[in-house]
Amino acid sequence: MAMFATLANAWFGLVFRRKKVNRQSSLQQGLSKCLTTWQLIHLGVGATLGAGTYVVTGQVAAKMAGPAVVISFTIAAITSLLSGLCYAEFGSRVPQTTGSAYTYSYVTIGEIWAFFIGWNLVLEYMIGTAADAAALSGSFDYAIGYRVREWTQENIGSFNSEYLGDFPDILSFVFTIVVTIVLAFGVRESAVFTVTFNFFNISVVAFIIITGIFYIDFDNWTKGDGFFPYGASGVLSGAATCFYAFVGFDIIATTGEEAKNPAKSIPIAIVASLVIIFLCYFGVSSVITLIVPYSKLDKHSPIPGAFSQRGLGWANYIISVGAICGLSSSLLGNLFPLPRIIYAMAKDGLLFKMFTKINKKTEVPVNATIYPGILTALFAFFFDLEELVEMMSIGTLLAYTLVSLCVLILRYQPDSYYSSESQPFVNKNNESETDDGENTSSTIFMNDISSIKTINNINKADEPNNPLITNKEDLKESLLPNSDEKVPINKKINAVKEADLPTEFSGRVVSCMCLCLFVWFFAFNSTLLFAFDQIYNKQAWAIFLLAFFGILILISIGLIYSMPQSQTKYSFMCPCVPALPIIAIYANTFLMLKLSKITWIRFTVWMVIGVAIYLFYGTRNSKVDVNNEHTDEST
Repeated sequence: MAMFATLANAWFGLVFRRKKVNRQSSLQQGLSKCLTTWQLIHLGVGATLGAGTYVVTGQVAAKMAGPAVVISFTIAAITSLLSGLCYAEFGSRVPQTTGSAYTYSYVTIGEIWAFFIGWNLVLEYMIGTAADAAALSGSFDYAIGYRVREWTQENIGSFNSEYLGDFPDILSFVFTIVVTIVLAFGVRESAVFTVTFNFFNISVVAFIIITGIFYIDFDNWTKGDGFFPYGASGVLSGAATCFYAFVGFDIIATTGEEAKNPAKSIPIAIVASLVIIFLCYFGVSSVITLIVPYSKLDKHSPIPGAFSQRGLGWANYIISVGAICGLSSSLLGNLFPLPRIIYAMAKDGLLFKMFTKINKKTEVPVNATIYPGILTALFAFFFDLEELVEMMSIGTLLAYTLVSLCVLILRYQPDSYYSSESQPFVNKNNESETDDGENTSSTIFMNDISSIKTINNINKADEPNNPLITNKEDLKESLLPNSDEKVPINKKINAVKEADLPTEFSGRVVSCMCLCLFVWFFAFNSTLLFAFDQIYNKQAWAIFLLAFFGILILISIGLIYSMPQSQTKYSFMCPCVPALPIIAIYANTFLMLKLSKITWIRFTVWMVIGVAIYLFYGTRNSKVDVNNEHTDEST
């Protein structure tokens, strides 16, 4: 029994070990730091504003929500923004590392969860890229009269399997390989490619909205089947599908090692790109459902079809150019973060070492770019768009859920939760320095901003009546010394009562309650969705289950609210914590359960493969030892 307990403790120590972010090692990475805030916004918009505009709008309007597709997009946008704000805080907390939600969960929750989330992100980006390639292939083929499809079916034939596409998609294969080559040439060249295509894409979106305004007919929203032809259930199902249209903004969070000023640029770029994307989707979906009845929309080419029905066939040429540019940009944007996720996982020892190789000339992880790019091209070759989209959202929603959980957990952890090595030193000019004296003021960890805000509060305080202040001048001197001597920014001060600061115990309570909250949300939403008829008919067992899980949710939230939060400030802080992350977790969980059964089956197969890799390779080769010390190897 004792041996079993020892083995169990050793196992848990392995899979739940956390990565400590070392400031000096994070500055010694091998990727090129060349991306500005403006380029990050373009990457986010380019990765997202593609198939959602030219394909998803028509599919959701025609088959799921009708004119209420605009509400579906709004719900999906709000859900994405909630997760985006959590991503933005992480971007300011851990700004010097690549890996997005993978790295964030590694730092906060533990290795096994980090691997699962990274593995899901790999699935998301591969399937997203293949889906965009299939959509681009269809748009290009539509523009030339479906000549490629006809030639392929006549000379190569079709697939005779329900699990594959109708025919081999040669165009999507070629498009994916071309974009892989573009990415292999370097991140700067990729950004230029994205900015150029974004300009044409957004210009065409503006053309669609402005031109369509002159042909709108509000009878298409009010007469016939009305604005909600499929009811509230159709709107929510549409929102789950529309969520696919917002997948891609998290590309910004994967560029921590390549952004010039990540602590500032990442939060701004995430929020700005989501706002731009929502305005475009809302405008396009409103116009196309107002100029023709939703039931007459072509699900494969809804926008050109709508304009053709109003006698504007000439506009199809302009729309086709925009679709090709937008989908090309989205294709690159979805493939862009894939090698960076794989590189980050391989660098930590959780995936094969061959993926850590960086080309000295282009400063790009070359193996992590080429081999996944080829596999993605094969997905695009064998599967059609509808099958690819079905596999897309579940990994993303789970990733967004874990990011929100991480933000919630971190806010309630004591300062000792992080390694002391991650704390900067401050000199009299309030500039951060590494141990070797290198000035890094442009990428300061924002703990020193916390000190400045603390001093501002002290200056405004009425000292005799302020119980939080012991000695104002001594406190100032300890925070911002006037000498050149280096002083740790996390020097112990007595400015705040210990009761107002989190402890290890309170941090563990919040961590436990957050994970329980995810389980309770999952059970509550499952009961609500799959036993709705029984609840509506007042079946006792269904009402009991709903009330039981509801009470557990309220207890967990109450315990979280009762615990003290950390006083450390960063360049961006997610507002309304804990409420906003809790809402994000609930919304993401709800949308996950709206996905189809086949999506869950495919997701399970993918996760089984991932578990095998982690158990037989990752646990043995991880660079994080049981003492939570992380060692980086030069690549």
